[in-house]
Amino acid sequence: MKINIPFNAWSKKRLREGKKCSTARTKIYGKVGDTFEVEGKRFEIVAIQEMPVDYLLKYHYNDEGAESPEELKRILNSIFRFSKIPDTLFLHLFEEGEVR
Repeated sequence: MKINIPFNAWSKKRLREGKKCSTARTKIYGKVGDTFEVEGKRFEIVAIQEMPVDYLLKYHYNDEGAESPEELKRILNSIFRFSKIPDTLFLHLFEEGEVR
């Protein structure tokens, strides 16, 4: 099923560059096998995991397209600028193209 996942400019740049293969969200946006498009590129969700933000920052910052845990934390703070970053998020892992 084709779904829509919104991305900010920072994330779109990393998707174009092939540096981003996951996105952490407060809710689940689809299921494994669902696809979405960003700027003409198609991506397929290959896994969804709920995880503590501290674990995300320590082990998945690079999957998110960040150079460091600190950079990812700055991005999350900008997204949640009017509220606290949640303690847990749903990490959506994806690959470019349709996975068979």
